[in-house]
Amino acid sequence: MLLILMGGFISCSSGDTDEPNAGFSLKQEKIVQWDEVEIVNKSDNAAELSYEVSGGQYVFIGNYEGIRFLEGNSYTVTQIARNEKGEDRYSLTVEVAKPDNYFILSGEKFLTGTDATFEYDGQNQRYIKIMGTITGQDKPNMVMLYTISGKFPIEGSYVYNTNGDIGTFDVVMKAEYAGSSYAWTTQGDGTKQLLNIELIYEDPKNEDNNAYTITMPDYNLNYGKYVFFPQFYFDSWGNKPLSLLYKGTVQK
Repeated sequence: MLLILMGGFISCSSGDTDEPNAGFSLKQEKIVQWDEVEIVNKSDNAAELSYEVSGGQYVFIGNYEGIRFLEGNSYTVTQIARNEKGEDRYSLTVEVAKPDNYFILSGEKFLTGTDATFEYDGQNQRYIKIMGTITGQDKPNMVMLYTISGKFPIEGSYVYNTNGDIGTFDVVMKAEYAGSSYAWTTQGDGTKQLLNIELIYEDPKNEDNNAYTITMPDYNLNYGKYVFFPQFYFDSWGNKPLSLLYKGTVQK
Protein backbone atom coordinates (compact mmCIF):
# COMPACT_ATOMS: atom_id res chain seq x y z
CA MET A 1 0.00 0.00 0.00
CA LEU A 2 1.24 3.55 -0.80
CA LEU A 3 0.59 6.57 1.42
CA ILE A 4 1.11 10.21 0.37
CA LEU A 5 2.75 12.19 3.20
CA MET A 6 4.24 15.68 2.97
CA GLY A 7 4.27 15.53 -0.78
CA GLY A 8 6.35 12.32 -0.91
CA PHE A 9 5.76 8.59 -1.44
CA ILE A 10 6.49 6.26 1.43
CA SER A 11 6.11 2.50 1.24
CA CYS A 12 4.18 1.15 4.23
CA SER A 13 4.13 -2.47 5.54
CA SER A 14 0.83 -2.07 7.41
CA GLY A 15 -1.39 -5.18 7.06
CA ASP A 16 1.46 -7.59 6.32
CA THR A 17 0.39 -11.24 6.26
CA ASP A 18 1.84 -13.56 8.87
CA GLU A 19 3.57 -16.74 7.83
CA PRO A 20 1.26 -19.75 7.40
CA ASN A 21 0.98 -22.46 10.04
CA ALA A 22 -0.25 -25.87 8.93
CA GLY A 23 -2.21 -28.09 11.27
CA PHE A 24 -5.10 -30.55 11.25
CA SER A 25 -6.50 -33.59 13.02
CA LEU A 26 -8.81 -36.47 12.18
CA LYS A 27 -12.02 -36.59 14.15
CA GLN A 28 -12.03 -40.39 14.37
CA GLU A 29 -9.39 -42.15 16.46
CA LYS A 30 -9.90 -45.81 15.50
CA ILE A 31 -10.04 -45.93 11.71
CA VAL A 32 -11.01 -48.98 9.68
CA GLN A 33 -10.60 -49.52 5.96
CA TRP A 34 -13.32 -47.74 3.92
CA ASP A 35 -14.23 -45.43 6.82
CA GLU A 36 -15.09 -41.84 5.89
CA VAL A 37 -13.18 -39.65 8.35
CA GLU A 38 -13.72 -35.93 8.96
CA ILE A 39 -10.67 -33.65 8.64
CA VAL A 40 -10.51 -30.90 11.28
CA ASN A 41 -8.52 -27.99 9.84
CA LYS A 42 -6.37 -26.18 12.44
CA SER A 43 -4.18 -24.13 10.11
CA ASP A 44 -3.61 -20.38 10.47
CA ASN A 45 -2.96 -17.66 7.91
CA ALA A 46 -3.38 -20.01 4.96
CA ALA A 47 -4.44 -18.56 1.63
CA GLU A 48 -4.28 -22.02 0.09
CA LEU A 49 -4.48 -25.55 1.51
CA SER A 50 -3.58 -28.85 -0.08
CA TYR A 51 -2.81 -32.39 1.06
CA GLU A 52 -0.40 -35.15 0.15
CA VAL A 53 -1.18 -38.76 1.06
CA SER A 54 1.04 -41.83 0.89
CA GLY A 55 0.62 -45.42 2.03
CA GLY A 56 -2.35 -46.59 -0.02
CA GLN A 57 -5.39 -45.65 -2.04
CA TYR A 58 -7.77 -42.98 -0.77
CA VAL A 59 -10.39 -40.46 -1.86
CA PHE A 60 -11.10 -37.00 -0.45
CA ILE A 61 -14.62 -35.99 0.52
CA GLY A 62 -15.70 -32.60 -0.82
CA ASN A 63 -13.11 -29.82 -0.59
CA TYR A 64 -10.92 -31.64 1.96
CA GLU A 65 -13.77 -31.93 4.45
CA GLY A 66 -12.96 -35.61 4.87
CA ILE A 67 -10.99 -38.55 3.58
CA ARG A 68 -11.83 -42.20 2.95
CA PHE A 69 -9.03 -44.75 3.30
CA LEU A 70 -9.47 -47.61 0.81
CA GLU A 71 -6.80 -49.93 2.22
CA GLY A 72 -5.83 -51.29 5.60
CA ASN A 73 -2.34 -49.79 5.78
CA SER A 74 -0.18 -47.20 7.52
CA TYR A 75 -0.77 -43.84 5.81
CA THR A 76 1.03 -40.51 6.04
CA VAL A 77 -1.21 -37.49 5.49
CA THR A 78 0.49 -34.10 5.04
CA GLN A 79 -1.25 -30.74 4.98
CA ILE A 80 0.49 -27.90 3.07
CA ALA A 81 -0.53 -24.37 4.04
CA ARG A 82 0.58 -21.55 1.71
CA ASN A 83 0.38 -17.78 1.46
CA GLU A 84 2.51 -15.01 0.01
CA LYS A 85 5.08 -15.46 2.79
CA GLY A 86 5.74 -19.12 2.04
CA GLU A 87 4.46 -22.52 3.04
CA ASP A 88 4.29 -24.79 6.08
CA ARG A 89 3.75 -28.55 6.35
CA TYR A 90 2.18 -30.71 9.02
CA SER A 91 2.04 -34.52 8.83
CA LEU A 92 0.11 -37.24 10.64
CA THR A 93 0.74 -40.98 10.57
CA VAL A 94 -2.60 -42.75 10.34
CA GLU A 95 -2.95 -46.46 11.11
CA VAL A 96 -5.90 -47.88 9.20
CA ALA A 97 -7.02 -51.30 10.39
CA LYS A 98 -8.56 -53.98 8.23
CA PRO A 99 -12.18 -54.77 9.09
CA ASP A 100 -12.93 -57.29 11.82
CA ASN A 101 -15.08 -59.58 9.69
CA TYR A 102 -16.62 -62.66 11.25
CA PHE A 103 -19.60 -64.88 11.79
CA ILE A 104 -20.71 -66.28 15.13
CA LEU A 105 -22.14 -69.78 15.20
CA SER A 106 -23.63 -70.95 18.51
CA GLY A 107 -21.53 -68.37 20.38
CA GLU A 108 -18.23 -69.29 18.69
CA LYS A 109 -16.57 -66.59 16.57
CA PHE A 110 -15.00 -67.46 13.20
CA LEU A 111 -12.99 -64.90 11.22
CA THR A 112 -13.59 -64.23 7.53
CA GLY A 113 -11.70 -62.27 4.87
CA THR A 114 -12.52 -59.02 3.05
CA ASP A 115 -12.72 -60.47 -0.47
CA ALA A 116 -16.24 -61.82 -0.92
CA THR A 117 -17.22 -62.82 -4.45
CA PHE A 118 -20.29 -63.41 -6.59
CA GLU A 119 -20.63 -67.08 -7.52
CA TYR A 120 -23.20 -69.30 -9.24
CA ASP A 121 -24.32 -72.71 -8.04
CA GLY A 122 -25.29 -75.77 -10.08
CA GLN A 123 -28.79 -74.33 -10.64
CA ASN A 124 -27.26 -71.08 -11.98
CA GLN A 125 -28.44 -69.18 -8.90
CA ARG A 126 -26.19 -66.30 -7.87
CA TYR A 127 -24.94 -66.00 -4.31
CA ILE A 128 -22.41 -63.98 -2.30
CA LYS A 129 -19.58 -66.20 -1.04
CA ILE A 130 -17.82 -65.19 2.18
CA MET A 131 -14.87 -67.39 3.08
CA GLY A 132 -13.44 -68.16 6.50
CA THR A 133 -9.76 -67.66 7.26
CA ILE A 134 -9.05 -70.51 9.72
CA THR A 135 -5.84 -72.32 8.81
CA GLY A 136 -5.57 -76.10 8.70
CA GLN A 137 -8.87 -76.74 6.94
CA ASP A 138 -8.97 -78.56 3.62
CA LYS A 139 -12.26 -76.82 2.88
CA PRO A 140 -12.59 -73.45 4.68
CA ASN A 141 -15.82 -72.31 6.29
CA MET A 142 -18.04 -70.72 3.67
CA VAL A 143 -21.21 -68.66 4.08
CA MET A 144 -23.37 -68.40 0.96
CA LEU A 145 -25.93 -65.58 0.84
CA TYR A 146 -28.59 -65.96 -1.83
CA THR A 147 -30.11 -62.50 -2.31
CA ILE A 148 -32.98 -61.63 -4.64
CA SER A 149 -32.17 -57.98 -5.30
CA GLY A 150 -34.35 -55.35 -6.88
CA LYS A 151 -33.41 -51.88 -8.12
CA PHE A 152 -29.81 -51.95 -6.88
CA PRO A 153 -27.13 -54.60 -7.53
CA ILE A 154 -27.16 -56.06 -4.01
CA GLU A 155 -27.70 -53.29 -1.45
CA GLY A 156 -30.94 -53.33 0.48
CA SER A 157 -32.79 -54.98 3.35
CA TYR A 158 -33.85 -58.58 2.90
CA VAL A 159 -36.23 -60.91 4.70
CA TYR A 160 -35.66 -64.66 4.79
CA ASN A 161 -37.83 -66.58 2.34
CA THR A 162 -37.22 -69.17 -0.35
CA ASN A 163 -40.10 -68.11 -2.64
CA GLY A 164 -37.79 -66.13 -4.94
CA ASP A 165 -39.49 -62.77 -4.41
CA ILE A 166 -37.49 -59.56 -4.68
CA GLY A 167 -36.21 -58.52 -1.25
CA THR A 168 -35.82 -62.08 0.08
CA PHE A 169 -32.73 -64.11 0.87
CA ASP A 170 -31.58 -67.58 1.83
CA VAL A 171 -28.42 -68.83 3.53
CA VAL A 172 -26.34 -71.95 3.03
CA MET A 173 -23.18 -72.60 5.02
CA LYS A 174 -20.52 -75.24 4.58
CA ALA A 175 -17.60 -76.23 6.79
CA GLU A 176 -15.06 -79.00 7.21
CA TYR A 177 -13.12 -78.84 10.45
CA ALA A 178 -9.45 -79.73 10.65
CA GLY A 179 -8.99 -83.21 12.09
CA SER A 180 -12.57 -84.24 11.32
CA SER A 181 -13.63 -86.65 8.60
CA TYR A 182 -17.06 -85.10 8.05
CA ALA A 183 -18.40 -81.96 6.48
CA TRP A 184 -21.65 -80.32 7.51
CA THR A 185 -24.00 -77.95 5.76
CA THR A 186 -26.59 -75.54 7.14
CA GLN A 187 -29.77 -74.08 5.73
CA GLY A 188 -32.30 -71.50 6.88
CA ASP A 189 -35.25 -72.77 8.88
CA GLY A 190 -37.93 -70.57 7.28
CA THR A 191 -38.50 -68.02 10.04
CA LYS A 192 -38.45 -64.30 9.25
CA GLN A 193 -34.93 -63.02 9.73
CA LEU A 194 -33.18 -59.98 8.29
CA LEU A 195 -30.13 -59.39 6.14
CA ASN A 196 -28.91 -55.80 5.50
CA ILE A 197 -26.46 -54.81 2.78
CA GLU A 198 -25.30 -51.18 2.67
CA LEU A 199 -23.16 -49.62 -0.06
CA ILE A 200 -20.48 -47.62 1.79
CA TYR A 201 -18.13 -46.78 -1.10
CA GLU A 202 -18.87 -46.61 -4.82
CA ASP A 203 -15.95 -46.57 -7.25
CA PRO A 204 -17.03 -44.52 -10.30
CA LYS A 205 -14.72 -46.52 -12.60
CA ASN A 206 -14.88 -50.13 -11.38
CA GLU A 207 -17.82 -51.62 -9.48
CA ASP A 208 -15.61 -54.50 -8.30
CA ASN A 209 -14.04 -51.92 -5.97
CA ASN A 210 -17.38 -50.99 -4.41
CA ALA A 211 -17.42 -51.69 -0.68
CA TYR A 212 -20.37 -52.91 1.36
CA THR A 213 -21.33 -53.55 4.96
CA ILE A 214 -23.27 -56.81 5.30
CA THR A 215 -24.99 -57.55 8.61
CA MET A 216 -27.09 -60.51 9.59
CA PRO A 217 -27.77 -60.05 13.32
CA ASP A 218 -29.78 -63.18 14.09
CA TYR A 219 -30.36 -66.21 11.92
CA ASN A 220 -31.57 -69.67 12.87
CA LEU A 221 -29.75 -72.40 10.97
CA ASN A 222 -30.99 -75.89 10.39
CA TYR A 223 -27.67 -77.72 10.32
CA GLY A 224 -26.74 -81.18 9.17
CA LYS A 225 -25.26 -83.01 6.20
CA TYR A 226 -26.26 -83.69 2.62
CA VAL A 227 -26.70 -87.38 1.83
CA PHE A 228 -26.32 -88.31 -1.84
CA PHE A 229 -26.78 -92.09 -1.85
CA PRO A 230 -28.96 -94.08 -2.21
CA GLN A 231 -31.15 -90.96 -2.53
CA PHE A 232 -30.45 -87.24 -2.15
CA TYR A 233 -31.73 -85.57 1.03
CA PHE A 234 -30.65 -83.25 3.84
CA ASP A 235 -30.00 -85.05 7.12
CA SER A 236 -30.90 -82.43 9.76
CA TRP A 237 -29.12 -82.57 13.12
CA GLY A 238 -30.84 -79.58 14.78
CA ASN A 239 -30.69 -75.75 14.88
CA LYS A 240 -27.88 -73.31 15.59
CA PRO A 241 -27.96 -69.47 15.83
CA LEU A 242 -25.82 -67.61 13.29
CA SER A 243 -24.89 -63.92 13.05
CA LEU A 244 -22.56 -62.27 10.55
CA LEU A 245 -20.70 -58.99 10.03
CA TYR A 246 -18.81 -58.30 6.82
CA LYS A 247 -17.21 -55.12 5.48
CA GLY A 248 -15.50 -55.28 2.11
CA THR A 249 -15.85 -55.73 -1.62
CA VAL A 250 -18.02 -58.25 -3.46
CA GLN A 251 -16.25 -58.99 -6.72
CA LYS A 252 -17.54 -60.71 -9.82
